Amino acid sequence: VGDNYTLSCSCAGYQHPDREVSFYWTRGGEVVVEGALLELGSLTLEDNGKYVCTARIGELRQSKPFWLTVVGNSFS
Repeated sequence: VGDNYTLSCSCAGYQHPDREVSFYWTRGGEVVVEGALLELGSLTLEDNGKYVCTARIGELRQSKPFWLTVVGNSFS
């Protein structure tokens, strides 16, 4: 609790000369970040959960889930 955390997403494999790979992060089906880095500041217990990074190139998409577990006490 209270720490900062960064998740990075990358991909390897298929390359297309005319299209660049782009990334986005979702949580609970909602896009939370456009880009390969998910930066979470001052973590709280509410940040616990599954985050999904999706790489896209044109119509092709590949996703990878990440589970974040925040431990510690949350004091008001």
